[in-house]
Amino acid sequence: MLFTKVNFEDTPVMQQIQRLRYQVYCCECAFIQPEAHPDGIETDPYDAHAIHFAAINNAGHVIASVRMILGEFTLLPIELICPIDAFTQRSIPDESVAEISRLIVHKDSRKQSFPILLRLCRLSHVECQKRGITRLYALMEKQLANLLGSYGLECGRIGDAVEHYGMVYPYTVDVAFFGEVIAGALKTDET
Repeated sequence: MLFTKVNFEDTPVMQQIQRLRYQVYCCECAFIQPEAHPDGIETDPYDAHAIHFAAINNAGHVIASVRMILGEFTLLPIELICPIDAFTQRSIPDESVAEISRLIVHKDSRKQSFPILLRLCRLSHVECQKRGITRLYALMEKQLANLLGSYGLECGRIGDAVEHYGMVYPYTVDVAFFGEVIAGALKTDET
């Protein structure tokens, strides 16, 4: 399996990512109305301001992906969705923050989703280090936050639940801590 950073301009791979997002967000979870994306591709304006990461199987199909929206270009979605005091002090652009979003795994790969998630997280951590990003934000279901916490990745909840593709909470994590936990989890997973 290949774990890779994907440029937004890489049309064939981005289309696979966006088709998988459509399958999960529109068809499986019904978070988004399929009519909003009649071409079968789920995309939004943040895609162009994000770095995308994908897990590609040996047949060349994207089976999982996540994106990291860069705070250096725009307000992060979490800032628009959640009324959080910490954001009122953030200057734009701010190259030290990013938001993790659109984490998806194909339904046929969900039994092995945690090792896939770890490797996608490792890619995002490497990118954070390259770019000087020190803080990550994410909107997550409590279940995912609890799963991450069970592996030592305690994300700090910074607000109340909001309805955004299901009930989610805003979380934050320090990138250095994020990297330490991912490295430790990968060592455990590989043994």
